[in-house]
Amino acid sequence: MFSTILIWAFLESYAVQHPRGGISVWDDNYYNYLVAQMTQNETDERAIEAAEYAAELAVEADRQAALNDLLDNVTITDLVVNQLNQELESDPFKLVDIDCNQIQHWQTLAQFIPPQSVLDKLSGLNSVNVQNINDAEGAVVNMDYFPVVIDRLPNNPNTGQQFTADEFLGYIRKNINNFVNTNLSRFLPSTITGFNEESLWESNSPLGAIISIDIPQAHDGSVVCSNYNITSNPTDNDSWTFTTIEMPWGITQGLDGPHPVSGNRQFGYVFNPNDGPNGSYTFFTRGVDRIESAIDEELANFLSGGSPFQNPDALWSSFVTKIQDFTNTNGGIGNVAPISTSRPDWQKVKDVLLGNKPISDLGCN
Repeated sequence: MFSTILIWAFLESYAVQHPRGGISVWDDNYYNYLVAQMTQNETDERAIEAAEYAAELAVEADRQAALNDLLDNVTITDLVVNQLNQELESDPFKLVDIDCNQIQHWQTLAQFIPPQSVLDKLSGLNSVNVQNINDAEGAVVNMDYFPVVIDRLPNNPNTGQQFTADEFLGYIRKNINNFVNTNLSRFLPSTITGFNEESLWESNSPLGAIISIDIPQAHDGSVVCSNYNITSNPTDNDSWTFTTIEMPWGITQGLDGPHPVSGNRQFGYVFNPNDGPNGSYTFFTRGVDRIESAIDEELANFLSGGSPFQNPDALWSSFVTKIQDFTNTNGGIGNVAPISTSRPDWQKVKDVLLGNKPISDLGCN
């Protein structure tokens, strides 16, 4: 096409510079020859363009045919699975749902071991042992966090004076059944240990107190107060911890056998100095545990329709809701905050939780 344009330009230029008239300097035969040659060149070039375009269409048709053939033999699910497998090869934890804001707390809780004084008490009892999370049989590990933010601490209903954070946490501990849905669980100081567990639990130093938990929709279980960290500084982050224990089997309350789950649960608060003019407190419970036995896991899955942590979630949701309601009823300001739960496969995360691998392996900084 470009050469055709040049020929036309040449002819027009030549005709202008050498107009016919008088003695003709223009050869009509040669002129006609050039016109014919130009016409033939243009025809050839158009034919080449048409052929090239037809070839492109043929290539595109072949591609479309190949794609149609692929889609006829491969489902969308196959394509998604193939893509997911490729991504999992480069990132094995892509499907592991982890709250990176909580993973370090969960890691610390998973590794927690009761102090020697508590272990000594347990070893002096008959057939009483700590249930280690690593020895449980549940396929998944439960990691949860249930918070409630207190902008203004409530008043003590017995004195009318405003609680300090430590006082409120102590009040919750000593009256824990008023802060949970007792249709799901009731906390009762054990009566079968030979110690006055009630007196110990209601004291200001409850470390080592053994609590039997009446669980109507599962078999009962016992825990020991394995950590108690309360200071007089209202800005400290104070807490107590329950560790699940195995008790002897029996009909009497307290002869609970193994607890349904193995692990640790923390109850406490943190001070948020930058939240508002006076700061705020986040009261919470945080747990890391696994279902103790394969039989318990199958039973829990059957009774819950595949959601074995449904009732525990409801229990701890009631805990923070009742703290909120108590606070707002007694001159304070409280609001339940978003909860966080992660239930990954234990084998995928145990090395991180037990400190053998860094949390960065789970995609957390």
